[in-house]
Amino acid sequence: MESCGMVLAFPVTAAASLAYAALAVFGLTRVPFARRPLLIASSVLLILAACEAILLATHGVVGARAWLGPKFETLHALVFFFGPPAVANALVFAPRTPLRDWKLVALVTFFVAIGFVFWNYDLQETLYGPDRISGPFSGDR
Repeated sequence: MESCGMVLAFPVTAAASLAYAALAVFGLTRVPFARRPLLIASSVLLILAACEAILLATHGVVGARAWLGPKFETLHALVFFFGPPAVANALVFAPRTPLRDWKLVALVTFFVAIGFVFWNYDLQETLYGPDRISGPFSGDR
């Protein structure tokens, strides 16, 4: 079942990346009051993603989950679901050189999203085991 999910991850993230890149470039750039809040929210989320990466690099997956408890799941879910759109927003709404080529934004967002899918897969397998029974935190679910 997991391999089916991994196979479906590629077209789903491609479609989502294309859709959000087009929305950001063609829709959200035309709303002048949306630029600043989206850029600030995206910056905060990208900082959270960097904090999660540092936490995982220093403590490991199991250590980070043990240190933060169930809040780690919330942090990871925020980064996983909103990280790729935050990257797209940062590219499109950057103050210096905004990127307005929606195909390039979609490509960057796609690679970030696929990276997050593999990151999430590894993280979930480490925490809960490949069978969702044998991991160190499988009893918490």
